[in-house]
Amino acid sequence: MKWIHSILESANEFNYLIRGRYANFVTSIEPKWMDTHLPIFTWHGVEPDEFDEELSFLSENGYSTWTLCDFYKFQEGVKPTNDRHVMITFDDGYESVWTVGGQILKKYGFQAVAFVTPTYIGQPGYLSWDQVSRMHESGFFDIQSHTLTHRAMIVRQPADRLSLEFELAESKRIIESHLPYLRVDCLCYPYGLGSDEAVALSKKTGYRANFWSGRADRSLNRPGDDPYYVVRLKHDYVFRLPGRNRKNMATIFSAKFFRRLRGKAYA
Repeated sequence: MKWIHSILESANEFNYLIRGRYANFVTSIEPKWMDTHLPIFTWHGVEPDEFDEELSFLSENGYSTWTLCDFYKFQEGVKPTNDRHVMITFDDGYESVWTVGGQILKKYGFQAVAFVTPTYIGQPGYLSWDQVSRMHESGFFDIQSHTLTHRAMIVRQPADRLSLEFELAESKRIIESHLPYLRVDCLCYPYGLGSDEAVALSKKTGYRANFWSGRADRSLNRPGDDPYYVVRLKHDYVFRLPGRNRKNMATIFSAKFFRRLRGKAYA
């Protein structure tokens, strides 16, 4: 079964590649950096050696990480103050994001956004509210919403609108109740997939931005783009950014395939 899942997941990403749905730097042999776009990468759990290698690549090639505040300014058209910039995001709220990832972020002086699902908090393998609080206080993490229960944000029947609105409003309320000085105004869609109805409901419930995975109509994030349709890349593609010691696609896909085969949550 793992073989089948690994093959299907890899085939799906390969399909995105051949359809040109990834940013140019992913497929280019010798890409040039463009300061008018913002690459955003996503992780789930953290494997120490792998994550350290990825952040080392960013650091050695002069990249800095942006916060949500930087992101909002960028969306409003404010010129970047640094040449090379990316965003690091984490989905679901795995415990290793803090127990492993926190120290590695600190080592390189990087910051990240952690999208947490309140009903997962306190479950085995996931963060506790005490850890979430310490993450926020550390200055290395911004905590935002990954919905209340990690359900697909798709409307299939009229009643779904009420349940989706509850998902968004309640997730925001619970996180802010545990972190009273935090404003939750950014939503990340479970499975990286949203809908126009979910976008409308996120606006209604006070969110300023929605983070997806890939989209057929958008491969980059540029100033002035609609902040409710932000696209992200999986963390493997950090090594396709312009810089020294880039990895080729064969190496990346091979590592990805066998990681999925081992059933890693962060494949």
